[in-house]
Amino acid sequence: SFFQLIMEGPQDKTVSFIRLEDFGSHLSIPEISLPHLEKNDFVNGRSFQSLINAQCDATLEAVRSQGIACDLITLERLDEWHVGALFMQYELLTALAGHFLRINTYDQPGVELGKQILSQKFKAKDNQ
Repeated sequence: SFFQLIMEGPQDKTVSFIRLEDFGSHLSIPEISLPHLEKNDFVNGRSFQSLINAQCDATLEAVRSQGIACDLITLERLDEWHVGALFMQYELLTALAGHFLRINTYDQPGVELGKQILSQKFKAKDNQ
């Protein structure tokens, strides 16, 4: 898995965690116990939001304990404004990192093939 690569693979990556404060839903995990999975009963009755955020916190703690560089971004809620702000942060971060590494982040010939295939697919659909 990807997390296995992060934890025990080459330490040449950074990991970003995104935590969401308000899921906008009060979904709860049902009170059920399944044979051979009883060790997971500790989540029963908890909110889905608390489970996801606790998993984020636990995974972040595990990554930090291995000395792997990571950061945590907390969004108040998942809406257009917060997602737009997150996109802008990553766009600026990419441009800034490229500047310091002397890489033109806007010239990506390796990405061009996917763009060409996408364009061909839409043109083919338009001609049908």
